[in-house]
Amino acid sequence: ETHLAQGDTVVLVSAAPDALVKAIAQHLGTPHGIGTRFQVQHGYCTGAVIPPVCLGADKVHRLEAYLAEQHIPWDKAASTAYADSITDLALLKSTGHAVAVHPDEALQAYAIQHGWEVLT
Repeated sequence: ETHLAQGDTVVLVSAAPDALVKAIAQHLGTPHGIGTRFQVQHGYCTGAVIPPVCLGADKVHRLEAYLAEQHIPWDKAASTAYADSITDLALLKSTGHAVAVHPDEALQAYAIQHGWEVLT
């Protein structure tokens, strides 16, 4: 809410299914949601993933591609990323302000070692 109130572009990025991520993003007040895409045939999800899975370094690539498609500039040094898992390390490292939120053990250790903010 603080980021939205400040006029920041807020993008929800998750390994969860794309349609779900977009719905959650809209519920949170932002039109920007990126998730893992699944093949749909005749209006039904087949369960087949359309690569790449929105995870690890591919999460950053999907975010960069989305922002470029939407003509949204990304000042990485001025941006903030929030995550709870070590699998989001690439995304966290791609921003100027990384925040570990209720992190798993590996992310908490990394965040503390690198002086990142940790919210629990």
